[in-house]
Amino acid sequence: MPVWGYVLIGLAIFIALLVLGNYLFWRKINVVCENCGHSYKPKFIKFLFGWQIGCFIRLNCPECKKSGTHEIEFNK
Repeated sequence: MPVWGYVLIGLAIFIALLVLGNYLFWRKINVVCENCGHSYKPKFIKFLFGWQIGCFIRLNCPECKKSGTHEIEFNK
């Protein structure tokens, strides 16, 4: 097998581990809207591709329909 084949396999494994880590994190969180205070769980795809910085994520709230940074809180 050529070297680039091993590189592609390694890259695929790395991406799969990143998605798995995000999934395990997503299972333990809820998102709280800063505008209306509504707490909800976003769809995994929206969470995965959402713009995240630390404990905040930019999404649209399903309750008030406003876009903004929402705080991530952990389930108890």
